[in-house]
Amino acid sequence: MYPNDPKYSAEFRGTCARVHDDTKLFVEMTNADDLANVTSCKFPENPYCQYEKERLSHLMIRLESSLSLCGRFNLNEAELKLLATAMIPIKLTDIIDTAKALRDNFPSEAHQVQPKYDALLKKCHSLLEGIAELTFPPVKPRWADFTDAGPGVACNSFEVQFRDAELAIIHNSDYRIRLHSSRGNSSDNEAERTNSAIGDSIVDGATLQWNKHKRFDGLSDEDISKLTVKEFEEHETDRMEKNAWYCANEIRNRVDGAPVFNEFIKCYLTPKQSPFFFNKKYLKQFQSCTAAESKQQVPGYHYITNVLNFIERHYRIGELYMEYIRDGCRENGEVCKKCSEKDWVGPRFSRVPAPYPDPDKPGHYMSVFNTPTTDNNGQLREVDDVAPRAVIKRLYKAGTISSDNVEQLKEVSSRYCVEEKDVASYVKHLEELKMMSAIRENERRKKREKECSKTYEDYDWNTLIDSGKLNSLK
Repeated sequence: MYPNDPKYSAEFRGTCARVHDDTKLFVEMTNADDLANVTSCKFPENPYCQYEKERLSHLMIRLESSLSLCGRFNLNEAELKLLATAMIPIKLTDIIDTAKALRDNFPSEAHQVQPKYDALLKKCHSLLEGIAELTFPPVKPRWADFTDAGPGVACNSFEVQFRDAELAIIHNSDYRIRLHSSRGNSSDNEAERTNSAIGDSIVDGATLQWNKHKRFDGLSDEDISKLTVKEFEEHETDRMEKNAWYCANEIRNRVDGAPVFNEFIKCYLTPKQSPFFFNKKYLKQFQSCTAAESKQQVPGYHYITNVLNFIERHYRIGELYMEYIRDGCRENGEVCKKCSEKDWVGPRFSRVPAPYPDPDKPGHYMSVFNTPTTDNNGQLREVDDVAPRAVIKRLYKAGTISSDNVEQLKEVSSRYCVEEKDVASYVKHLEELKMMSAIRENERRKKREKECSKTYEDYDWNTLIDSGKLNSLK
């Protein structure tokens, strides 16, 4: 039996893939420059040390979970033999023990940190090599996500871009694209059609019971009388979580089997488990910093900047899409270390050219096979060079288009294959946004002037002192 044998269990393949991804992520996140910060900070609450301990704890939790999954699955004899041959359980246990020892006895001297991590990384690489020897089929090297532009999936989201780049590195992707379908056009938008089908299946007329588990559920009168405020709050939190999981399961049952696109939805209830990524708060901290010096103080700064450099070299990000391709760094006349070390998983190919209006067929776009990838100067086309919304934004910013200029609206409509009413609607939208911005700015200006004109008698000093806002006065 081989890993790509159709008789090979999906559970085992999934568990090994999970182990690979968790271990690979830890290896990629381990950066010598970040480790150097651990002992450079002399504060009692060392944020860099705390960050490293969080990384180690996260690795342990994820690998322990995978190890327990191996024990729960009914693996056949051939699968058990493959496990033993690669010594995966032994290596997993060794990594978990090493990570725990490092976390619980974190070195205080600078010269001790790197050797400890080198020993752990050596074991991680050994585990990854063992999994590679099983020759699992690769994760799809060409990956496409078709979504709306909502929260958590929009290509202009910092975290969405960052996570996509991390997955491209971990899965050794050849090509990845995230494309937003047209909003309000449900005939072409898979996300809207699916959401509509889910909504229809949930709203079936039956009552969805939320308060399944009542207050003090599972407690006797004696237990209730002995509760402290803290214990009551903890019990309420657990009760709310139980109710949420109950409702989630009810919704899963309703959605499962719902018709959409001449098929049927298969709905799953995601088990409660630790997330794959753990450093969301550090990404937010990094993103919120405006000064370069402040960003450098964020734990994991060097890893974050490495991923951002990867994005800059390999991704093209437009208003409604983001596209990654292996060897994208070559477009700038250089080859990065990752592309030089890894070859293509599938056949080589180039980026998919963005749509371009056909000059010979007004109102139509050119075939993708004939669409140019370069401009008249032989340079790569600019991102969103003919994307209608992006073009209109640029024209509006330059002051060359308005909702009153009918001729300009017609020209944009004809040139970029968009109905005139849609062009006018979007220009009107931009004008309204500008007016709202002016109203808010005017309000802020009046507020500043009012604050500046205040005298000593105008302040409620007792309230300012009690609320701790005295320092906010300038």
